[in-house]
Amino acid sequence: MRYNQGRYILSEQSEHKYIGRNKDNIIFRSGWERAFMHYLSNAAGVIAWSSEEIIIQYKNPLKNRISRYFMDFFVRVKDKKGNIKQILVEVKPFSQTQQPRMTTSKTGKKTSKRMKSFQYAIETYTVNMAKWEATVEFCKKNELDFFLLTDDPHKQGSVKFKLWHWSELLSFV
Repeated sequence: MRYNQGRYILSEQSEHKYIGRNKDNIIFRSGWERAFMHYLSNAAGVIAWSSEEIIIQYKNPLKNRISRYFMDFFVRVKDKKGNIKQILVEVKPFSQTQQPRMTTSKTGKKTSKRMKSFQYAIETYTVNMAKWEATVEFCKKNELDFFLLTDDPHKQGSVKFKLWHWSELLSFV
C-alpha cells in the first residue's frame, strides 16, 4: 500500500453526504482511503458517510489492556431493493488479513531482517484480529455490518480493490 495522507476536500455537490463532526478536517491515512472517500462522496447509492467517528474498545493482546479502535468508515447505503443498510468499513492491505508465514532467503536462511519483518507482521495481525473481533461484536449489538476493503489478491498490475464481508476473511467467530 502506498503511504499517502492528508485532508480530504468535499465537493459542494457531495458535502451533504458527510455526517462527521468536522467537514473541514477529514483525514485520509492512505491513497486507498482517499480513493474510497472519493467513491463515497460520488456514489449514488451512498446516503451518508463519516471517517474515524466510530470508536470501538478492544483488548489489545500485546499491551494487555483496553485500547480504542477508530473505525475507518461508517457508511449508510441504499441497496437495489431500496433498503437502508449501515456498515463499517476498514481499509487494509489484504496481507494484513492473513496469518503471516515466515519466508526464507534464496539460500534458505532466516535472516535477522526477515525475522524482524515476520515479528512485525505477527504483531500487526494479532492486533488486527483483536480489533476485528471486537468490531463484529459491536456490529451485532448495533445492527451494523462490517466489511474490509483490501487490494484484490487475484488481480495483477494496477491495484484493484475488493470489498470483503468480514465472514469471508476472518475465522474467529
